[in-house]
Amino acid sequence: MVALRHIAFVFCLAIFLFPATRLQAQVPQGGAWVLIGSGEVDCAQRRTRILTNRAAGRFNAIRLVTKATGISIGRVIISYGNGQRHFEDRQIDMDPQDRTKEIDPRAEERFVSFVEIECNVQAPLPAKPPLEIYGLQTQEGAAAFPVSYRDNEPAADGKAAPGPAKAARSKARSAALPPAVKASPPTNWVVVGIPRIAPGQSGEQAVNLTRGGGSVYQDLQIKAVDQPVSVQGVTITYATGESETIPVNRELQSGQSFELNGINTGRREISRIAPTLSARSQNTTTASLEIRGRRDEEAAAGAAFDSDPTKPYVEVPVFFGTNRKLEDQDERTSHEGHKIATFSGKDSEALRLGHAIVTVPKDKDVRRLGEIPRPDSVLGIQLRKEDPRRDFTLLRIDVLPKDRFLAAVKTRLDRSKEFERQALVFVHGYNVTFDDAVFRTAQIAYDLGFDGAPFLYSWPSNGGMFDYLYDRNRADGAERYLREFLTMVIEETGATKVHLIAHSMGNQALMGVLKGMSEVERAVSRSRNQQMAPRVGELILAAPDIDKSNFSTIATAVRGFATGMTLYASGKDRALLASRIVWRLEDRAGYVPRSGPVVVDGVDTIDITAASTDFLSLNHTVFAEREQLIGDIRQLLKIGARPPRAAYQPARTSGGGAYWKYLPP
Repeated sequence: MVALRHIAFVFCLAIFLFPATRLQAQVPQGGAWVLIGSGEVDCAQRRTRILTNRAAGRFNAIRLVTKATGISIGRVIISYGNGQRHFEDRQIDMDPQDRTKEIDPRAEERFVSFVEIECNVQAPLPAKPPLEIYGLQTQEGAAAFPVSYRDNEPAADGKAAPGPAKAARSKARSAALPPAVKASPPTNWVVVGIPRIAPGQSGEQAVNLTRGGGSVYQDLQIKAVDQPVSVQGVTITYATGESETIPVNRELQSGQSFELNGINTGRREISRIAPTLSARSQNTTTASLEIRGRRDEEAAAGAAFDSDPTKPYVEVPVFFGTNRKLEDQDERTSHEGHKIATFSGKDSEALRLGHAIVTVPKDKDVRRLGEIPRPDSVLGIQLRKEDPRRDFTLLRIDVLPKDRFLAAVKTRLDRSKEFERQALVFVHGYNVTFDDAVFRTAQIAYDLGFDGAPFLYSWPSNGGMFDYLYDRNRADGAERYLREFLTMVIEETGATKVHLIAHSMGNQALMGVLKGMSEVERAVSRSRNQQMAPRVGELILAAPDIDKSNFSTIATAVRGFATGMTLYASGKDRALLASRIVWRLEDRAGYVPRSGPVVVDGVDTIDITAASTDFLSLNHTVFAEREQLIGDIRQLLKIGARPPRAAYQPARTSGGGAYWKYLPP
C-alpha cells in the first residue's frame, strides 16, 4: 500500500507539474494602443531607460515597436507608478517596422513610470535603434492621472532627463483632483506622522522620518482626523537633499482623506514630509492630520542588515537547529575561504545547533522580491559557477555548542531595532535540502527587513521531489528535537517575542509540537487558576500538508498558545493537489477546493489563490515569493495587522464559514 501511494504521488505530481497549456491573463476588450514613450536604445550600455508620459493615464499592457532598424532584446523591465516592476526575461528579436505581443497583460490598469531595455549581447549590436512604447488603454484608464510629476527624472546614467511633456503635465496638475473619500488604508500603509495645527492658524507643519529602508514610500495618504483642515501643498524632502512641492489645494472635512499617488518613482528614502495647512478659526480644538505612507517593500528589504560598502552583497545570519546527520566528508569552503558544514537527509537522532551566513546580492535588478537566484543545474551539477554579485551564496555554516550559539543569538538581538528583541523561526516543508532551507530562511528575513534573530529548524528531508513518503516519516520523527529547539528559543535566548512560520509538511511537525506544549501550558495555568497567556507571537501556517479534519482539531487545541494564527491556502497549489489525491481525496488544510478553505475559530484563513499566478509551477511557496504577501506578513509581525483590511475581501465557504480572499493590487 505504501509503495502504491508513493507511485500515485509521483504520477499526480508529474501531471500537475507539466501542464499542456498555459493560461493567459485576461485584459479588458476594446482598449486602444496609445504612444506613451520613445527613445534610442544604446546597446553599448548595460541598460537604456525610456521615460513614459505618465499624464497619459493607466494601462493594461505595453508593446514595443521598432522603426527603421531591428533589435534583439534580452530583457525588458517595466517600472510602474506604485513601485512594482515586471521583468520580461526572454529574448525578443524584432525586425524593422516590427512590434511585440502584449507584455505583462493585467486585468487592472496601472501608471507606467519608465521602461528599461537590455540588448541581447550575443547578437550584433545596432547603432542606437529607435524604439516606441505603446500602452493598451481603456477609456477609464485614459481619464486617470497621477497627482504629481517631476520636471526632471534620473536617466539610466544618473543625469537629468526630460520629464513628461509640459503640456500634458500642466493639464494633469490643473485638473480637478478626485473627490475626498473616507478610506481605510491598504495593508502596507503605515502611519508616519500626525501634524497638528491650532484653530485659525496656518503654515508648514513638518514631520521628520526615521532614517532606514522603512522610510522608502511610494504613495502618501493624508487624512483629517478630528477637525476640518485645508491642505495647500505638501513638500517632500529626500535623504539625498532633493525636495519637491506638490500643489494640493484641498479642503478636508473630519474623517476625509486623499492620496498622493505616483510620487517617489526614483525609490528614494524620504527624510521629511511638510504639508502646508490652515485650520478654520471656528474649529473648537487643535486639528490633527494623519499622514500615512505606503511602504516600498522591495526598497525596504535588506535595510535591517549591515553591509560592507566594498562588497556587492549583504550578509544575512541564520541560526539553525537540526536533527540531520552531519557529513564526515571534508567540509566545503566559501568564496571567502570559510568552512561550510554539510548536512544530509539522514536522521542523526540528536539536535545540533549552528550559525550560517548567506550572501544576498545588493543589486536589486538581479532579483525580484521573493526570488532566490542560484546557478541552474542538471542532475545536481551546476551549469555555471556561483557568483555572489547575482546569486544567493553560503558564506559559512558553523556547528556551535549551545553556549556559543546562545551568545551569538543574544548579540544579534541586542542590535535589533525595528523588530526589537524579536525572533522568527521557520520550519521548512518537503523536498528541501539543508542548504535550500537556509537560503529560504535568509530570503524571508531579508525581504521582510527582519532585524531580529532569524531561526531555522531543518528536519531531515531528503530533498527529492519523489521522496514524499520518506520525508513524511522524517517529519514525524523530528518532533522531539523540534520541541527541544523551540523551548530553548522561547526560554533561553532572551527574545521577548518569538514568531513561527511553517511551510507545507513542516506544519505537521510544528503543529504536533505546539499541541503538546499548549497542553502542558494550559494544565499549569489551570493549576494556578489562571488563563493561559500566549507563549509565542504570530503563528503563520503556509500551505499546510495536513489532513483538513486533523488540522481543525490541532488548531483548536493550540488556540491561545500564540497571539494570533494565520493560514495561507491556495486553490492552485499543485503539490497539495497531488497530496490530496494520494491520501484518498482527503482535503489538505493548505488547499482550497471549490467549497472553500478550512475555517477554524481563532485562525485567520486567507485564500491566496489570486496570488498564485505561475501556471507552469507548483505554486507551493507563494507566501514567500510574492511582494504583496511579503509586505502583508511584515505588517502582521510588526504591528499585528489582521483582517479585515483593504487587501482582503470577506467570503464564505459553502458551509457558511467566514474567511478572506486576497486581492492583488
